[in-house]
Amino acid sequence: MRVLRFTALGMIAAMVTAVTIAFLTTPFSVDGRQLIDLAWGRVTIIDLYLALAVFVLWVGWRDGALKALGWGALTVFTGSAAIGVYLLLASRQAHTVADVLTGPRRKE
Repeated sequence: MRVLRFTALGMIAAMVTAVTIAFLTTPFSVDGRQLIDLAWGRVTIIDLYLALAVFVLWVGWRDGALKALGWGALTVFTGSAAIGVYLLLASRQAHTVADVLTGPRRKE
């Protein structure tokens, strides 16, 4: 569990740092257009949205649709930092990794 928590904290720190540096360097409206124009930029965006969908489905299965929508919206705006926060909170409420993965559904 300790490794999971440190991983979550690392995700949060990395994303907050990366997003802060990016916003301080260039407006997203400038770099975002260039990203969309690049083939690998489009692939990366598709990959990110597929990962977001898997995360939202997992949270929905684990904690319900309302929480999934909230965490999904947070993830759209903060990236993997929100996923890190979710993992950190889930790991603090769990005793095992299986509990983190299944949450309240573990008893079903």
